[in-house]
Amino acid sequence: MPPQPRAWLTLTARRKVIDSLRRERVRPGKERDGLRMIELARSDLPPDDVVHDELLRLIFTCCQPALAPPTRVALALRTLCGVSPAQIASVLLTYDTATTKRLPWARRKIATAHIPYRNAGRG
Repeated sequence: MPPQPRAWLTLTARRKVIDSLRRERVRPGKERDGLRMIELARSDLPPDDVVHDELLRLIFTCCQPALAPPTRVALALRTLCGVSPAQIASVLLTYDTATTKRLPWARRKIATAHIPYRNAGRG
């Protein structure tokens, strides 16, 4: 129990409201960026009923469990959707330089580990 519960509650409520206002202030920009990312991803993809074997193999390669989850996301966005490293960095909340370095590192890891182009679900 805090020494002054009323003061503690007031301060906590005030901070909660400030956090909420800050979050709502940046929301439109994040929503706009998200819609832009969705539009970029949709522009190059084939129709839903057509998935080429090469594309499917590439998807499974980008999503290998040997890669860290942020690396998988970055590699998939760059390779499959053509999203720029700067846009990927803004989505992953990292620096552009980190994302730029992460992509070749992931490709090297796939090449050196001899990760096959196969469906991970088949074992």
